[in-house]
Amino acid sequence: FFVLFPLSIYPFLLLSERQTKAKRVKEGMATDTASEDLIRALLAEDADMGGVQVIPRSDCPHLASHDIVIADKLKENPANFRCSTCGEDEVWYCLFCGVMLCSRYKNRHMVEHCEKESHCVALSFSDLSFWCFECSAYLNAFDITKLHGVFTAAHIGKFGEAPALPDPNKQGAASSPA
Repeated sequence: FFVLFPLSIYPFLLLSERQTKAKRVKEGMATDTASEDLIRALLAEDADMGGVQVIPRSDCPHLASHDIVIADKLKENPANFRCSTCGEDEVWYCLFCGVMLCSRYKNRHMVEHCEKESHCVALSFSDLSFWCFECSAYLNAFDITKLHGVFTAAHIGKFGEAPALPDPNKQGAASSPA
C-alpha cells in the first residue's frame, strides 16, 4: 500500500529540465560569468515556484575605500567569541575596524555599528559568510581577492586549516592551502 501526497509537498518532483540544469551549474559544475547569468535567468523565470535563491555578489564597491583589518584573534576558535557590547555568542566581525558584535537576529549591535560608523562589511562566524549592509547582499569570498586574507584567517580559526581558494593568477584554479 502507498500514500499519495500533493505535489506541493515535494516541489523537487516538479523540477523542469531547465531547473535541473541550473541546479547542477549552481552546485559547482560551472562557475563562469555566463553560467551565473544563466542561473539568474532560469531562477527568475521560475520564481513562482517559491523559495529564495541567494547568489552572492562577486564585487562590492564598499571594499575599495577601506583597508581590511585581519586581527590575530581571527585564528582563534570562534566558539569563544562574544559580542563586545552585550556578550551574545552569535558574533560578526567588522572588516574595517575588527570589532566583534552580535547579529541582527540577536541585539543588532553590528547593524548599529554599521549605521553609526559606516563600516558596512562584516564576516559571520556562524558560516564564514560576508555581508555588505549597504549592498544588502552576501559577498563571494572566492571571487573577491580582497577577502581572501580575512577568510583564510577565520577558516583556520574555525577548522584548523586554510581553505583552498582560487589562484588569482589562474582563472578558476584552486590554490593549495597554505
